[in-house]
This record gives sequence, C-alpha cells and structure tokens, in this order.
Amino acid sequence: MAMTPRLPLATLVALIVYFSTSGSAFSPWVMIPSPRTQIISPSTPTSQLAASAGDSPSFMDNLTQRYQLFQKSRSDGYNFKQSTAVAIAGEYDAEEIQAKIKEYIDSAPCVMFTWEASPSCKKAIKYLDIAGASYKIVRLDNPWTEGNPIRAELGKMVGRSSVPAIFIGGKYVGGFDGGVGEESPGILEMAFKGTLREKLKEVGALKSEDPGEECGATDHLECCRKRRRTTPGPAPTSGDSTTSHHHSGPQKTLVIYSGPTSMNRLDGKNGMYIDNMNYFLEHGISCLDDDPESRGDHLNNAESVIVKYAFVLTQEVADYYTSPNGPLTKKIQECKSIDKKVPGDGENSFIKVVTRLDRCYDMESIRIVVTNMNVQALYDNLLFVNCGLVGPKIGPGSPKLIPSSSKTNSKLTMVPYTHWSQLYTSRLTDSVRLVGHSINTHFHTFFPHVQSFLYALRTDTVPILISSGAIYDCGLTQEELGGNPTKRFELINRYEVGMSTQLLKQGYNIATAFVNRYGFGKSLVYDKTSTWGTELDDTVSDIWYEDGIRNLTATMSKQTKFWATASTTDDKSSLRDNNNRGEDTFDYHQWDILPWDYFVFFKVSRLVPEDVQREMNYNIEELKKSDVLVISNDPRRSPSEYWLKKSGVFVEPRNVYHDILMAGAFLIVVGLVLKRKCRIPLMNRTRD
Repeated sequence: MAMTPRLPLATLVALIVYFSTSGSAFSPWVMIPSPRTQIISPSTPTSQLAASAGDSPSFMDNLTQRYQLFQKSRSDGYNFKQSTAVAIAGEYDAEEIQAKIKEYIDSAPCVMFTWEASPSCKKAIKYLDIAGASYKIVRLDNPWTEGNPIRAELGKMVGRSSVPAIFIGGKYVGGFDGGVGEESPGILEMAFKGTLREKLKEVGALKSEDPGEECGATDHLECCRKRRRTTPGPAPTSGDSTTSHHHSGPQKTLVIYSGPTSMNRLDGKNGMYIDNMNYFLEHGISCLDDDPESRGDHLNNAESVIVKYAFVLTQEVADYYTSPNGPLTKKIQECKSIDKKVPGDGENSFIKVVTRLDRCYDMESIRIVVTNMNVQALYDNLLFVNCGLVGPKIGPGSPKLIPSSSKTNSKLTMVPYTHWSQLYTSRLTDSVRLVGHSINTHFHTFFPHVQSFLYALRTDTVPILISSGAIYDCGLTQEELGGNPTKRFELINRYEVGMSTQLLKQGYNIATAFVNRYGFGKSLVYDKTSTWGTELDDTVSDIWYEDGIRNLTATMSKQTKFWATASTTDDKSSLRDNNNRGEDTFDYHQWDILPWDYFVFFKVSRLVPEDVQREMNYNIEELKKSDVLVISNDPRRSPSEYWLKKSGVFVEPRNVYHDILMAGAFLIVVGLVLKRKCRIPLMNRTRD
C-alpha cells in the first residue's frame, strides 16, 4: 500500500499560504502605467490543473505532487523561495516556457515582468516613468496559472524569483530595489549610480532622443545641448575667489519671508506653514539685527550686516498677524521697546508687511517686493525664504565660518558670522549671482537650478531677472494653475528654473551654500559648463526626499558622529538614546538623516524627521491629511524597505498576518480531510 509522504509542518504551511494567495491579488490597489507602456499577458496555454471535478486529482494527490516538485527543486540546489515558486507552478513544459520568456524579453528594449498588486512593481513603474523610459509590462497574474510557470523559469534564469523582473536590452538588471549582484542591482541603485538612463538610452528605451522634447521647452534647447558635455564641474569649494559685492560699512540685506496663504489650518499644508512662520518669528529675528554696533560685531571680529524683514502675506493672514495681539504686532512692539531707533512704518522699516493676492505661487511674493520697493537703493542683497521650510536652527552642526568680504593678498579669509542670512549672502560675488539652500540637478528635464524655496541674490541682479522674464506676472490664481498643467510648467520653467538658466546663459554662476551631495558642509559653484549631478537620474536629482536626504550624510568631509553619540538622552543633538546607539562608528551612522541644525533650514513640506517633530510638535492628523510622513532619523526604523535592507535590517514579508491566518484556516481543512479519510477505512474493517 503506497504511503502518502509526511510533509514537514513548516513546508506544508508555506505551500498552503502560497496556494491561498497565488490565485488572486489581495491588494486593493492597482498600478496605472503611463501611456508609453505596453501591457501584455501570457497567452499561450500551459499545463494547468484540470478545471472540472471529474478529471482533477484529489486535494492530497495534488499537494503531494507539488511537494515532490518542491523537494526536487531543493535537491537541485535552489533556495526555499525558488523551490516554492516551482511547486506553485506545477507541471509544465520548461522548454516551451523558456522560449516564451525569450520572446517577451526580445520584444522590446525594456521589459518588466510584474504582478499588478505588488508595491515594488508600482514603484518600479513610477521610477521608469520619471526616467522617461518606454517599456513593456508582462503581467504574471493574468491569469496566475499561466504566469506562475514563467515566474518559476525566470527565477531559475536570473537567480531571483521576486517581481518585478526587469530586462534592459535583453539583460536582467534586477527588480526595483534589489537584484543578484553588481550587474543587476535593481533600478533604484542604478538611478543613484547614474546608470539607469544611460542604459535605457544605450538600448533605445527612452521616450525620445530629441533634445527639445526631452527638455520640455524651447528655452532649454541650449541646456539640452550642454547635457551631452562631459566637462566636470568645479570641485566643492569653501568660497569663490572673485571680488565680492562690497562697499564701506556693513552690507544691508532684506529678508523676504513668503508666509501661508490662509489661516485655515486644514486647507492644504497651512497648519504646518503657520507653525513654521511662528517659529521663524521667534528664532529667525533678533531685535538687534539692524544694529551692528549694539550687537558688538566689532568685538567678535565677525562680519557685520544690517538685516531687515518684509513679510509677504495674503490679506487674511496679514489681518491676523498684524491685529493688536497678533504675532507680528508683538514682535514689532518688542523690538521698539528694545531699540528706540527702529523706524516706524515705511519702506525702510525694520519689519514690513506686504500684502499679496493668492496667485502665481511664491513667485508673487518676490515680484511684489522687487516691483514695489526700491530695493537697489536700499539694500545690497535679498534673501528669499518660504514657509515650507522650518528654521533657522543654529547649533553644533551648523557652519561656523563664512568667507570674509575683505581679502588680503587675494587670499580667502574665513570669519564668524553675526546673522544666519550671511551663510548664503556671503557666497554672492561678482560672478556668483544666485546662491540657494540646495540645487536640483534635474538635468534631463530641466537645467540644474537653485531651488526657489530659499535663495539669496544681489540687488543689482534683479533687473536681469525681470528683463529676461524670469520674474513676471503669471496672472493666474493657485486654483487656475492647479488646473492648467501647461501654465504651471511655464511658471516653473520661467521662474524657478529660469532664474538660474538666465544667469548661466549670461556667464554668471550659481551656487549652493553648504547643502550639497558632493561634500555636505561645503559650497558648490556651478557655471554654464558644469555637470555636477548630471550623472544622477531624475528620480534622485532632488535631495529633499528620504532617498536624497539620507545620501547626504556619507558625503560629509568631516566624518563626525557627534549627533549619534551625544552623552545624554536630553541632548537634542542626539538622534538615539543610550541603549540604541549601535556601533560607535561613522560608517554605522552614514545613512542617518542629520539633525536639523546641520541644515539650518529643513524643507518639511514633504517629510518631517523625528528630531524636527520633537521640537515643532506638528499636528499629526494635519500631517496625515497632507500626506507628510514623520521619518525616523535612523535608517533602521525607516518606512522604506530600501533603507531597511541597505542598513542590514531584516524585512518581514508583506501581509504576514494575513498569510498566517490563511495558513491556519487551510490546516484545519486539511486536518478534517485527513481525519475523515482515516475514519472510513476503520469503519469498513469493523463491519468486516
């Protein structure tokens, strides 16, 4: 009498789990590929389980057959996951499936094998779309019975049964955030290394090779031609050696703060923006900012500066902040009581409120100021900052010195600063006309440009920007811009990107003060031939996402680990407590998000690091409504599987509780079936 082999419980559970989930997609979300994407499903019939009850094997015979396939696969040297994929696929013609896979791979320059409900597949589609790829999708879940054999053979071919499985030019490059080696690391790692678009372009898998179309606008034909250059940009420097914009006496800077557009905290991200403006009023303004003598700058051998402020607000917000008990009114009264020389209302007041309409995004704030105030006569520099950033936060990690405006023997001298704005304005020179908090190297769609949420410029640069059309009246409200992609693109193209492009075209340079991906803490200067960042793909060109922010830490020239090893848990510069420090090395902490004071200003409109949240205490429900996540500074507690893997943290399988529940239910069914099969022969023997 043939005996049914006894299956180890763990193997039985795993097989049943796969049976219970492989027949249907259990995620409610679906991926929506771009119009460039061709989607196909396996169409050639393969060996399947018979559909009718009359010719189908029994449940236990079917399970035994799958288990035998699993054991054979294990004995052939395949790992547990691959062996399970083979067991799920069942019997099939291997040569037929291999030929089908080859046909799919050869059918397009870029081919991706996917499951519709897979989160990694959705992310891969998003990144390929951003990179401008033209690709074909082969779904392995429509139907599963035809896709499962393909998945099993793919796993044998490439050494990895996970989806997506992506082929570029007929070669396997991995999945989304993983692969099987240096040659196939996954497209996320390729994006960071700058090889993704290069590989796609090499095999003709980009949407277009026409420079005008890729740049997206006529103004960027020149930038697209420059994109093909291989001339390296200048190395990160501590300053520019050209002559600074300097005259006798302290320089004068006007800080233009673009505030929230509504007092309704539930309207978009206004709750966060209101909190950011209140923080700026408390920490960004000192009542002695316009009085270097009272500050004692000469006693500290520091670079002097006179700073005044213009808050640009909609009428609703201005009414609240300038009411008798409003925050701005209180700050003005506080400063008048300290410094009797503070002028009253007028163009030259210490704190000025300018009203604007809710239109043209933040460009309206800078436009209103430069077209209604004689900034060239009153100031040397302008510094613009919007309420999407929180700061300034000066601490142990902040820069300590700035370039002096006075040079001896043409040698650059570094000196202390007296106001946070000098971190940016001190980098302005005759050649460097625009200095930002960061530069976006979105080279394949736009020219590298200073990001417009915080930037400094000399006032004699304003006429260049106005005459070139970089600062203009767009004439549209926020709602109208939101519903008109063409006009919104034009605004981004002319203003945020256009300010940098116009200056570079005229032979000037742009720079980032100290936040850059090639040497965090150092200035980085771009001229019109620079290609810093052009090896990066558009998917990671903007640093103000988790992937970009975590990559900054490893670039620090001074590889300190102070933030991670502060002596007490009360020390706000410490990112983890005494019991959770891990190894006391920089390498261990190189993917941490640095503390707030290292950035001085942090862009929180996309994500909020835990150390910022501890101090700001943003309303969590408001953040959730705006899809803004609070992210741990420690990569080992990141919500991203990519960073959990990169930092060596084990990633639990998705839907593990669902799987356990389904496995338990099926075990009960199997137990009842087995119990009934055993009882019937015993009853027959008793009757005999």
